[in-house]
Amino acid sequence: METMLGIVLMINCPIFWSKFNKTLFFMQFTGIPTTIGSLPHLNQQEAVELILKYTPQLPAWPQLPKKSFKENMYVQFSENFPGIIINGQLQKIYVDSQKAFIELEKFYENYIANNIDYFAISEDYANGFYKLLSQLATYNLQFTGIKCQTIGPITFGLAIKNENGQPIFYDTQLQDAVIKLIIGPLNARNISLKGLISGL
Repeated sequence: METMLGIVLMINCPIFWSKFNKTLFFMQFTGIPTTIGSLPHLNQQEAVELILKYTPQLPAWPQLPKKSFKENMYVQFSENFPGIIINGQLQKIYVDSQKAFIELEKFYENYIANNIDYFAISEDYANGFYKLLSQLATYNLQFTGIKCQTIGPITFGLAIKNENGQPIFYDTQLQDAVIKLIIGPLNARNISLKGLISGL
């Protein structure tokens, strides 16, 4: 009976039994719930509504890989990468080496110029992100922050391969571009979020 009572207490209220000093104590939980970003939805409106319903204080940017191959974790951050080839029908992504070396100059020009628009993830690659921004702005919701998730340069560089099946991270020129590619969208997205939050 005592064990059952202890379980009920733990489930329904923040009261815990300390085995060290044989007393009950109260614990305050100050964390804010959030979710993982990837959702199985095909409709970005439904995905955003679900997130805002259950985690309104700290909503996650919904990524919808079932809606579009471009929202796949690897593909989503590949926009404007030199030599990138995306085949949505076959759900295949790789780098054409010859095309990549031609496009590297344009890539570095935009990086050096700090061209945020060039590195920003477009709505075509992030329907969920842009729908979340519009919903937050439209309904003037109060939130503590927005949880954004990104892929790391090593994961991206090892997962994306060239036409010969070799990871592009082992190519020194493309490795540097991979690192700069990941930094670029992060900066662009941060600016978008700052602009939104400052306007609320």
